[in-house]
Amino acid sequence: MRVGEEIERKFLVEDSFEAEEHKIENKIKIKQAYVSLDPERIVRVRIINDKKAILTIKSKKNDLARFEFEYTIPLSEGEELIDHVAYKPYIRKTRYKIRSKGKDWEIDYFTGKNKGLVLAEVELDQEDKDLERPDFIKEEVTDDKRYYNFYLVKEPYNKWSN
Repeated sequence: MRVGEEIERKFLVEDSFEAEEHKIENKIKIKQAYVSLDPERIVRVRIINDKKAILTIKSKKNDLARFEFEYTIPLSEGEELIDHVAYKPYIRKTRYKIRSKGKDWEIDYFTGKNKGLVLAEVELDQEDKDLERPDFIKEEVTDDKRYYNFYLVKEPYNKWSN
């Protein structure tokens, strides 16, 4: 179980960026779905590399920070939640973890109805407005709810991106 506070910022990634060309710490296949889509109290289930299931509960603290509680659950229960309890469609993405400018960045390449969307996220210890950004970062979208996974379930990227 992980309990704590999450301070996260989101950014669009340059179209020319290829994660494979950078030093990749790991590559993760993620399938995630939401049991609750209330932005104040999100409950999600995530299957990682078809081997591990995690249940996460997040509640809003302020604009950038959220309280986060994370629990490993049996894979069969995670799959059952996604198949029978969670909102459809679920999110599919490949995540690359990259170290750049002294920070750990997660680069998500979405597939399915969100294909074409590539986001970078960075978790911070404090609400750092002077974050040094890598070259592959475009604009910040932290304050744009359309780029949050819970929103992409209801309004996929390919419906509003053109």
